[in-house]
Amino acid sequence: MAYCTAPCVTSWRYALALKINWLRLWLLALTASIAVAATANDDRFTLRNTYLDAREALSQGRIATYTKLAKKLDDYPLRPYLDYYRLRDRLSSVSTDQVLDFYRANGNDLPVAKLLYNRWLRLLGQRRQWQTLK
Repeated sequence: MAYCTAPCVTSWRYALALKINWLRLWLLALTASIAVAATANDDRFTLRNTYLDAREALSQGRIATYTKLAKKLDDYPLRPYLDYYRLRDRLSSVSTDQVLDFYRANGNDLPVAKLLYNRWLRLLGQRRQWQTLK
């Protein structure tokens, strides 16, 4: 009264082998995703440190170092803040085009863009540069 014959044992072994292969594939995909996530975290950590170094260089007046570091951060989400700090610190000497370009590029997304623009307008008013306001 045996219910399982040779083909039944073979199909059972085949099903087990299939499950083991799926498990191997899943573990391989998991390992690969962990490696990619670790690399992404390392990249974010490196970019964050570069950003902080650029801010420090800017605050210390090392403009050449700042410029070199800022070029590495073109795709970094906080890059516009570096531009803001650079313009803010030199607001009395920047050109109208620089302020307006920054405001047009970041005015809708970056709260400090409006702050910079308002400071610039106030500076123009203090200097009585009414023609620039037109």
